[in-house]
Amino acid sequence: MADISDAEVRDIYDFAVQLGKDAGAMLMKAARSRFDGADAQAFTEKENSVDLVTKTDTEVEAFIHTSIANNYPNHK
Repeated sequence: MADISDAEVRDIYDFAVQLGKDAGAMLMKAARSRFDGADAQAFTEKENSVDLVTKTDTEVEAFIHTSIANNYPNHK
């Protein structure tokens, strides 16, 4: 692993915290929409009947992946 400065560590930390907050906001918005009856969300079975993936799960995962790729293009 390459050496990184304290400032770089702080930037990564700040990015991760904000990313978590943004993803959480997406989840809360979807949950509120479902609770209000505005969005009856479909789901797919991932591996079995108790391993479900919702549209929101997929959207949040894509958001996180895209955000990391855009901010840290060399991250693997």
